[in-house]
Amino acid sequence: MTKFLTKRVILLGILAISCAAALYYQTKANNIHQTVFAAKSTFYMPGQNNNCKWVIHISDRITTFPGDTSSAQIGIPEVIKDGYISGILQNGPGNSLLLAFKTPSQSDNTPPIVLTAMYNMEDLPLKKIRFRVFNSTVMTMVLYSTFESCAEDTMK
Repeated sequence: MTKFLTKRVILLGILAISCAAALYYQTKANNIHQTVFAAKSTFYMPGQNNNCKWVIHISDRITTFPGDTSSAQIGIPEVIKDGYISGILQNGPGNSLLLAFKTPSQSDNTPPIVLTAMYNMEDLPLKKIRFRVFNSTVMTMVLYSTFESCAEDTMK
């Protein structure tokens, strides 16, 4: 009877130690890779008329881990109820971000539009970010975490 009880105590001890180690490594992994974009977050863009009605919804959490990816939905919710432009947002090497999407007018044979951005670790999680095509100012897309900050910045 005591031999059975001793085995049970040893197995429970091993289980407790392995649970503690797993919790430690999970907590450490969460602290190593900071959040760049939170899951289910919405960012606002000025758009053509600078009215900040364009939004981009980011589905999954993006961290500083290179290759972290989320789907993104781009559109104007009050104008288009059922549709959006789908895209992909990915964290790249060296604190870079990639945003790729295809406009509705693009054919299946054309490559997607790819925008890049750089971020500072001190600014995480991001409140504002500027994406550019080929690191140029020809085409840029600025994302704001709130409608108010978008409207304020476009009024200047």
